[in-house]
Amino acid sequence: MAKNVNKDNLVTIKKDKYELSWNIDSAKSSKGEVLKEDTSKLYTEINDSVDEEIKQDKDLNNEDTDSKQKIKETLVSNEKVKTLKDLISTINYKSIFDNTDLQYVVKENDVKEEMYSYAYKFRWC
Repeated sequence: MAKNVNKDNLVTIKKDKYELSWNIDSAKSSKGEVLKEDTSKLYTEINDSVDEEIKQDKDLNNEDTDSKQKIKETLVSNEKVKTLKDLISTINYKSIFDNTDLQYVVKENDVKEEMYSYAYKFRWC
């Protein structure tokens, strides 16, 4: 993703020896704003899931507290590695056209382009 919308290649995707890129003609200059993922909720869910897994495992129930803690730390670490690969990156470009924002959502094997138009104003009677 380019830092600014008016670059020649706004988006470039490379895979092996292939490359695909595109831009948006006549867009206003707009600096991209990267949205950060909130991982705290994700980490809480991972911890809860591992706790539940340990409770349901009959063999682990016979382990002492220190062993259970070490096993839990290993399981949590493994889950974080697997799960973090699935995190989503989002970049917003504000006002690329009048009343129009652009957003790219990037996941491991996907790129989703969304345009938000604020051109229409509704009047409630």
